[in-house]
Amino acid sequence: MPDAQTRVQSLTRAQKKVLADLELFSKDGAHVAISHRKLAASTGLSRPTVLRALEALNDLGVIRSYTPHPPRVREHTLFFPVSVRIGDGQICPSARRSSTGGGR
Repeated sequence: MPDAQTRVQSLTRAQKKVLADLELFSKDGAHVAISHRKLAASTGLSRPTVLRALEALNDLGVIRSYTPHPPRVREHTLFFPVSVRIGDGQICPSARRSSTGGGR
């Protein structure tokens, strides 16, 4: 299985943006409960793109998503929460939101 750095390098721009925002919204850097609608708004991506990115991140083993019972907002566990950030805490250029991307 590839190491964390190799996994992150293979992510698409949309996957990196979703992963970066999952980290930003998490309180502890590893766990976050957020709707795909809020992720779409914060990343500037469409909801279908966010859903595909979340699915791919799960398939790659970068995150684990689950829906608590009774069904509420999906929760995500980040296995490599700082992997899309560079030394000074900034998001890697390939993962930054576009200038027209959604704000918070």
